Amino acid sequence: MGLIAKHMKDQVGTIPVVELFIIVVAIAAVSFAVYASLRARGTFTLAPMMSPSASPLGNASPLPAASEFDVPELGFKLAPPSGLPDLVYSTDLNRTGSLGDGTSYSVSTVKLSSQSLQQAGGSGSSCSSEKMPLGLISRYSFDPTGKIMDVAKVKKVGSFYLAYAGPQSTCTAANAANATEVNDLQSAQVQLMQQAFATAAAL
Repeated sequence: MGLIAKHMKDQVGTIPVVELFIIVVAIAAVSFAVYASLRARGTFTLAPMMSPSASPLGNASPLPAASEFDVPELGFKLAPPSGLPDLVYSTDLNRTGSLGDGTSYSVSTVKLSSQSLQQAGGSGSSCSSEKMPLGLISRYSFDPTGKIMDVAKVKKVGSFYLAYAGPQSTCTAANAANATEVNDLQSAQVQLMQQAFATAAAL
C-alpha cells in the first residue's frame, strides 16, 4: 500500500508541470503564427541593431541656426544667427529721394530691433524698431554704392538691391543702471545683424 500511495502522489505532483508545459507550447505556437501572418503582410519589420559606437545623429543634417525671418513688404528674407532669433521691424515704404545729379528714386526701408533688446531697454527706452537700434535695410531698384550716403553693405537680391546701414545712435535704457548691459547687448546684436544681412534672399 505504501508503494501505491507514493506512486499516486508522484503522479499527482507531475500533472501541473505537464499542463504548464502544454500551455507554454500553445502560447509559443500562437505567437509564431501571429508573427508569420504580420510578416507576410509586410506590417511587421525588425529594427536594425545599432552598434554601441554608432551615433544616431552621425549622418543627420545640421539644424538651421535660427528660424527664417521674412520681410514681405520688401520681398526678402534673412536667416539670422542663433543669437538673434527675435528680430522685429517697422517699415517706411516708398519714400522718394534724389541723387546728386538730380535723378529721383523711390526707396523702402525696414527699421530693425529685437524683442530681447527692447526688453532689456525697458519701457520708454530708445530700443524700439522705430529708433533703429540694429540699423536698417533699404531696398533700391539700382545699386546705391557710391550714390547713397550711410550705406555700409550692399547685396543684389533678385532684380533689386538691398543696402544695410548700422544704427545711428546707441540704445538708451530707461533705467540708467542697465545702460552697460543694454549697450553690450546692442553691440553684440549689431554684429549678428550684419551676419544676417549676408544671408538675404528674395522671397
